[in-house]
Amino acid sequence: MGGVPKLIKCRGGGGGGGESRCMYRADPGLLVLHPLPSCCLHKCSVALQIAKVVDGPEDNMKSPFLDGVPYDYDGPTKPVFKHIPTFDGILKKIKEFNSALLSDAKDSALTEPEMSRLVAAVKILKDTSHYPISTFADVDIAVLLKLLISWPDAMIFPVIDVLRMTILHPNGASLLFKHFKDGNDIVMQTIRKVTTPPAVVANLLPTICAVTNLFKHSFFHEWLQMHRIEILKAFSSCSTSNTKVQVSYSTLVLNFAVLLIEKGDGEGQSQVLSAALEMLDGLMKKIAMDLDVQSVAKVAKTSKVAKIAEVGADIELLTREESLL
Repeated sequence: MGGVPKLIKCRGGGGGGGESRCMYRADPGLLVLHPLPSCCLHKCSVALQIAKVVDGPEDNMKSPFLDGVPYDYDGPTKPVFKHIPTFDGILKKIKEFNSALLSDAKDSALTEPEMSRLVAAVKILKDTSHYPISTFADVDIAVLLKLLISWPDAMIFPVIDVLRMTILHPNGASLLFKHFKDGNDIVMQTIRKVTTPPAVVANLLPTICAVTNLFKHSFFHEWLQMHRIEILKAFSSCSTSNTKVQVSYSTLVLNFAVLLIEKGDGEGQSQVLSAALEMLDGLMKKIAMDLDVQSVAKVAKTSKVAKIAEVGADIELLTREESLL
């Protein structure tokens, strides 16, 4: 993926209600879809952690030629998911950390049966073609939650990787939501854990991506609205120069903005737009511009709520100044 730009804007054909804009980021594999009827964002954007890079057949095959001109592969293309997490690597790291905990006789270490369940869960996540029909056992989610709660901060980043991919799985997301309703809000607990100073940067990126993936499922939208203040405050307080974390945080803010515009949540819009304004006035200005914060500003500017319209106008002014530079 070294030759692939980190951010590619794609504008498909069509107009009116059918027009859409997608922003595909090869690293770490976020695809953010913003429906743009009449150039306005009014539906919740969807952040997908799995994006697909399609290559031709096996690398050792030479490109076919016709009269000296190369033409497309005559066989079916082979999807290559180069930026999907390497599950074998994630499992290897979890087993390595677990062995270290076992040697210290820590209660937080997984037992052999628990490790077997985690391996089974990862096997389900690897098989993306069967996502619509594959299911997890309750114990699979229980093991994941145990790790998130009990493992030391320096060891949980591979576990958070498993969490963010579980959120993309239909059944996995449903089981996690069931825990939310039962009062076991593991995502909020994880956010608090990884953002408590001194924050470990390796934990921030997968956690922000995990929260962003929640936008994929409408049943999480109420939870996202309810916790928006704490979520944004927690992540914004973790200042870092890491570009990947900055891009992920910007994507999260814009997903919140689109969701709250759709829900007509005036108070929430004001807060999230203020976060977007801070992005434009700080180190993340270029990232915000690349993610098309201008479209959010245009919608906000037309709001009947004075404060929202004012912030929207400020954002539009800053983006206009940036475009002139």
